[in-house]
Amino acid sequence: MKNVYRVNTFYHLLQCLYLIKRNEYNILLIEGFDLIPVLSNLKKSNLFNEVHYRKKPKRIEKFLCLIISNLKIHLRKKYNIYTCHHSYGLNFSKILSFKNKVYVFEDGYSSYQKIHLNKQNSIFTQNSILSNYYICFKNKSIDFFIYKKRPEFVYENILIKTYDNPEIPKKYFKKYIELIFDIKINLINENSIMILPQPLVEDKYINMNEYKYLIKKIENKIKLILKEDESITNIYLKPHPRQNELSFFDFKNIKIELLNKNLPIEILELYDLKIKYGITFFSTAINSNIFVNKIKLDEK
Repeated sequence: MKNVYRVNTFYHLLQCLYLIKRNEYNILLIEGFDLIPVLSNLKKSNLFNEVHYRKKPKRIEKFLCLIISNLKIHLRKKYNIYTCHHSYGLNFSKILSFKNKVYVFEDGYSSYQKIHLNKQNSIFTQNSILSNYYICFKNKSIDFFIYKKRPEFVYENILIKTYDNPEIPKKYFKKYIELIFDIKINLINENSIMILPQPLVEDKYINMNEYKYLIKKIENKIKLILKEDESITNIYLKPHPRQNELSFFDFKNIKIELLNKNLPIEILELYDLKIKYGITFFSTAINSNIFVNKIKLDEK
């Protein structure tokens, strides 16, 4: 039985890396643009027997997959499939027809909300026709949804995976991580503040003026922390992989060090780091054990 891992974001990739076993046949399907910067390194790592890149499917391709999904074609069991819940195209539709088991990765903060930023979350759809295509709770072809923590809602097919330890031995896993993400973890100071912004403008959730207001809230919070805690030596900005607009983080009289935006924060747990303060709007990365003090500005 072969394993197929379909990922769209760095957070999906991180979950995938924790789950793979080196003695099995592993196929990685990368969709969209987020993971292009590490595509070459993923191939070099030899963690996967096959690595394939696909562009995001166009609307007509999604429509064809919707029709196919309602035909409910199931062939011989060939793959254990681990997938993000993003919409898919014909290539992945074919793979699904050979499924043994299908596991769905969580997508961070939005996976815990039925309504996210005033939009209905597609994983909760109740439409009988759409649910055969959507990778959602109502889809009978899905066997399990993998969550990092127990959500407030209840579904029978939710598996809790805390990702405390990778399937690969840690000493090898760390080497793979440093190769894939091209990082040196030991350069990060623990007596620090780490800012975890999100691509709210890029994803068209808010406009630029609203974003400036949120950045100002971060700046004011950092000034307050620096006033109350003299032990802070470094302030890091770790952008989201899709985030491009960073100019507003040029705070007066505050030096900010930019970290690799492709680095999933959860990886730092492997190195037993303890960052004194983490600040975000609502990124699930703030829940990482590396942050001693977790500050969510949407709750203030």
